[in-house]
Amino acid sequence: MKRPLVALLFGGKSPEYEVSCRSAATIRDALLTAGYELLPVGISREGVFYLFRGSPERIFAATWEASPGLSRMWFAPGGGFFTDSGRLYRPDVIFPAVHGTGCEDGRLQGFLDTWGIPYVGCGVEASALAMNKYLAKETARRIGIPTLPEVCLTRDTSEETLRGLHYPLFLKPARSGSSVGASPVHSPEQLPEALGRALAEDTLALAEPLVAARELEVAVLDDGTLRVSAPGEVLTDRAFYDYETKYLRGTTRLAVPASLPTADAETLSDYARRLFLALGCRHLARVDFFAVGDTYYFNEINTLPGFTEDSMYPALAGTLGFDTVTLCDTLIRRALA
Repeated sequence: MKRPLVALLFGGKSPEYEVSCRSAATIRDALLTAGYELLPVGISREGVFYLFRGSPERIFAATWEASPGLSRMWFAPGGGFFTDSGRLYRPDVIFPAVHGTGCEDGRLQGFLDTWGIPYVGCGVEASALAMNKYLAKETARRIGIPTLPEVCLTRDTSEETLRGLHYPLFLKPARSGSSVGASPVHSPEQLPEALGRALAEDTLALAEPLVAARELEVAVLDDGTLRVSAPGEVLTDRAFYDYETKYLRGTTRLAVPASLPTADAETLSDYARRLFLALGCRHLARVDFFAVGDTYYFNEINTLPGFTEDSMYPALAGTLGFDTVTLCDTLIRRALA
């Protein structure tokens, strides 16, 4: 029996281009091992789609755009791609190994819905809600899950609001990922630069208390049964868990599972399950929390978590009995169900 043709999307205009490529390299190997026919579709930093048939190492290294023989792809009516040569490819399912703005926030999902091809991951509404950290926190509060307080800031925020901020604080874009545009702010003098950095990524920024916290993450997988992992912990010696710390090998390590009292671990898993359902998620998500002393706060939910060799989601899925090959196969099956 012919296996489905999977279009694997990677790259994109998001600042998370490099980690998207690394995730795609892992997913590519897993899908080929699982026996799928693969259509590797790279999205350039300018947003142009290409059929990529070059060395897989170039995907991992995020240098695939420099490969010879790229074939520009055009969208075909009714779902599919035309190449420059006029060949038509009609994938059975899309695996969007893409992260961040324009990819994970519902815009790509809306296009795929209109195009009519099933895809892995959350739909438009859940993707948009989850990507907006303010709305996700509002949802958490509405269902009784604690969050840190925040102040919303824009370019038009009044001087009175800015003077009323309490330091130290943490400033981040409301709709971005992987800590891009985020920074700690210890004094009013540091605020203009930090606010400019955040608002370069989004029109809305969140100012939250800067706390000394443990970073805890929970995996949710819907394979027909909603499965929720125990929390894992991200351990780093760096003061700030920024983009480089997350994706530069050797700067972090994962504790899977995290060292927590059993009752606390169960509470966080329950929080993750409730948020997944409240936001209308499907297939998969990673839910992140802060532990400040004995108190736990919801931080954010990631609907297309990283699949790199250092990523938490595949590690936590392993504790649920899903190695990377089985996990990717399961996600394709769910998208086609």
